[in-house]
Amino acid sequence: MPKFFLLSESAMLAAAMLGLSGVAAAQHPEDTEQGGFYNRKQEGWFFYQIEPDSEPEEAESAVTDSSGDGWGESVNDEERPFTAAWLKANIDRYKNIAIDNPTVENVKAYLYLQRLILEKSSAFARVFSQVVMGDPYLDAVSTRPIAAWGSNLVDARSSAARENLLHRISENAGLIYVFRANDDFSTRFSPVFKNFTGRYGFETKVVSLDSSSDPAELFSGVLHDPRAEKVLKIKVTPAVFLAGMDGKIAPVVQGLVSQDDLAKRLINAAGIIGIVSEDELAKTRAVHEEISLGDLLENKPEHRFIKKSGNLSPSEILQMLQE
Repeated sequence: MPKFFLLSESAMLAAAMLGLSGVAAAQHPEDTEQGGFYNRKQEGWFFYQIEPDSEPEEAESAVTDSSGDGWGESVNDEERPFTAAWLKANIDRYKNIAIDNPTVENVKAYLYLQRLILEKSSAFARVFSQVVMGDPYLDAVSTRPIAAWGSNLVDARSSAARENLLHRISENAGLIYVFRANDDFSTRFSPVFKNFTGRYGFETKVVSLDSSSDPAELFSGVLHDPRAEKVLKIKVTPAVFLAGMDGKIAPVVQGLVSQDDLAKRLINAAGIIGIVSEDELAKTRAVHEEISLGDLLENKPEHRFIKKSGNLSPSEILQMLQE
């Protein structure tokens, strides 16, 4: 879940001000009695009614106003005064006018537009928080707890799943360790790798690119084979590869990593060559991945038969993405 769901209201205000186009804002309840666009509650600030399919399609950038205020023609959103797109496109222009010619009228016009942006951003931020709260598809808490004790619980559960999975992988695959005897990186990493393989019981094939001996005397039966550099496409040593019983080989790392990072990389490599399933991989991650809008959309194949081109209305989007 994106971290922006955890932003403070002030951070969301700034985000909304810097990127107003393409977002949906709600209306101030206290503004419903005002005139102008504040009173056009049924349409919202950022979305306008979509023309019936039977009518000729307008350009993607055009929208139709049917609020009954006399406009009634298709107009580019950036050309409609006081919309988010118009404000984003023009606010710097009015600011420059006020700076170059700081009359009372010019400065006041710019400040009024700036205030309007703040009001729209504030309304968006308030409704943003209301919408996110409690919606499992939007609320970050649904994928990973914010409370420290909750995070620790999720971390402990994923760590236990990772340990169990590594032991199972060691029963169905082996490791290929390639190093150079005269390489300081290999010399430092060899004890780390030796400890890791012993911890989980991995059968290991050790290959040296430049010598038939192991200076640290950590491994027995070291194979001297310079051809491994080309066959396995090794650019950096030490290098570790996962080899399945069916002959499939997946790269794990070329370079220095910690044991924890090596474990995570090895599990991902096992997933690549099909030793573990996606469900098993998911259990090793410290987040809840059961909640997915992509999976929800995948279970609604009717979205593939939408004939309308261009933008969908907010109600159509929610109809497709909500259960």
